[in-house]
Amino acid sequence: MYNSNKKKRRPVPISCTRFLVSTLALTAVAALELPALAVAADRAAGSVVNARPDILIRNYGATIVEFSEPAAASSVARTWRIMPLGDSITNGSGSRDSYRRPLWHMLTAAAIDADFVGSRVTAVPNPDFDLEHQGHSGWRADQFLENGMIANWAQTYLPDVVLIHLGTNDLLQGQGVASTIVEIGQIIDSLRAANPMVIILVAQIIPMQNPTIPTVMELNLAIPALVASKDSADSPVRLVDQFSGFDAAGDTLDGIHPNVGGEDKVAQEWFDAIQPLLAEAENEAPAFTSAPVTAATQAVPYSYTATVEDPNADLVTIAALQQPQWLLVVDNGDGTVALTGTPGNADVGANPVRLVATDPFGLTAEQDFTIDVANVNDAPTFTSVPVTGATEAVVYSYLASAEDPDADTVQITAPILPDWLTLNDNSDGTAMLTGSPGGAEAGIHAVELQAQETAPGTGLVARQSFAITVTTAPEGPSIWLIGDQTVAITEGDDYNDAGAEASDPQDGDLTEQITIDNPVDSDVPATYTISYSVSDSAGNEALAERTVTVQEGSTMVGQQSDSGGGAAGILELITLLTVSAAGCRSQKSSHQTFS
Repeated sequence: MYNSNKKKRRPVPISCTRFLVSTLALTAVAALELPALAVAADRAAGSVVNARPDILIRNYGATIVEFSEPAAASSVARTWRIMPLGDSITNGSGSRDSYRRPLWHMLTAAAIDADFVGSRVTAVPNPDFDLEHQGHSGWRADQFLENGMIANWAQTYLPDVVLIHLGTNDLLQGQGVASTIVEIGQIIDSLRAANPMVIILVAQIIPMQNPTIPTVMELNLAIPALVASKDSADSPVRLVDQFSGFDAAGDTLDGIHPNVGGEDKVAQEWFDAIQPLLAEAENEAPAFTSAPVTAATQAVPYSYTATVEDPNADLVTIAALQQPQWLLVVDNGDGTVALTGTPGNADVGANPVRLVATDPFGLTAEQDFTIDVANVNDAPTFTSVPVTGATEAVVYSYLASAEDPDADTVQITAPILPDWLTLNDNSDGTAMLTGSPGGAEAGIHAVELQAQETAPGTGLVARQSFAITVTTAPEGPSIWLIGDQTVAITEGDDYNDAGAEASDPQDGDLTEQITIDNPVDSDVPATYTISYSVSDSAGNEALAERTVTVQEGSTMVGQQSDSGGGAAGILELITLLTVSAAGCRSQKSSHQTFS
């Protein structure tokens, strides 16, 4: 029940009329507290029956309206100065409490310390609530702006929250929608001038059972744009839909003013809009309570459990805005987050981390720190793949390479090496292994290379062990043609043979020893085979062959000139003889040695 002794932050001088009204209200409150008079205090047309503590049931005539009262909150952070601002729907009367009564009880049940403020106190049937308000029966929006009244009230009472339900009288008195929207906007500006952090709720007004006033819908359609234009982060302006779900016939006394059920509906809409805004405004940001672990060592597991506390006991989520790849961040869902991982050599040095904790209302806390990973000396590693095959009498080579993770200098040696191999360190992390195995080296040869750090205080070693298998070279020389194996020329053309090359694993290059049998006669069309043969010092032979085809050419036949002879015929004969002479070629020797 309303505490009549509640202190106001800014007391206002009370006029005689206001004193009389207040006295009557307090007398009525005292009467309502007497059980014998509780029933007599009920309205003739409506009554309040608390059948269940969590359900408020109101009986208005033949209509019963139920709504659940909100559950009480666990704590209260502050007292909220709330100014209900509007016309007679806000004001109430001797027969109507207005929506202010059920709204105040909802706020109280939710443990929201609400202090209704304003310059007016209206005598109502059930004054068991905070009676102050800024409702004025019959007023239009422009009347609140006259003589700076709204600015004066805002500065006097400094409301934290203002509930605006205006526009009904503007429409009834012929005021235009556009001007009404402008005036409500000016009221919002005046409220903000007194309190830049004020929360303002603007209602789309309840419907009227008056078919001659079709502009209610037009006004309500214009209000969302006004709200959006005035909304700000510091001073939220929110839209409250009081139109939808409200029945002008069933929820009003006279087609305009809400009955008890209508008051409950309006109050519920206000409460549903106020509660989350106040919860967010009361909210405090979470904070990290743990000191980060900032030291780590390469190749050693790291762990840190960060803890967060929220002043409102909200459940926070924790995530990493920045973290090294080696670090795993897991939110435990209980206000703690686990950071684990093992840094590698590439992670030595500074590793920035940024954690963020976020409460359900979007307030955050951040923890920035740097994990310094200390270096541990690492052994070098071989990065090359060894060559494991060799052939008798063929040069073998393998370029070995090693790297040190700490960029230390490395020297490569060969603790195990066959006699036919030689290792030359290049002093740059590489070494060349070369050699030419002979016939006696056929088989498997073990090799071990060693890469060792040379910097003072280091000396770590990497080893590469492998085996080289030496295979025996085939016996006898090899011979191969130079050019194509099959050649075609035209009768009478010159033929110049390209020759061949030969070598032997033991005797080396035998090209000079090749014998060529070349029977090609370019003047005689036929298919000829040229043979190339060579022998090594052991008498092993090798043979290669090339096929040359001489194709028939065209035969020229002299023609008699039309003149039947004379000088022209003689010239033709001379030309024919000249061509035939040019085609003659000397016969080549049937055997020759290629050099």
